[in-house]
Amino acid sequence: MLSPFPSQCVSRHFLSQALKGLALVRLGRWEDGANVLKEVHEAKPTDESTLQVITIAYKELNKSKNDETW
Repeated sequence: MLSPFPSQCVSRHFLSQALKGLALVRLGRWEDGANVLKEVHEAKPTDESTLQVITIAYKELNKSKNDETW
């Protein structure tokens, strides 16, 4: 069944992908997480939840990089 609100489906997809990227980062799979986040970032999402998750994930990636765990 198609959603009457296709933009909600798209924003949910970006949010789920951003959460997947964050989960991969937290599991220590930094390259995989960074690749997923890059794909979401390139799609230029506009919903606040997705942008917040991307910001958190990038902060954690930067922290990991500074800890020389890359």
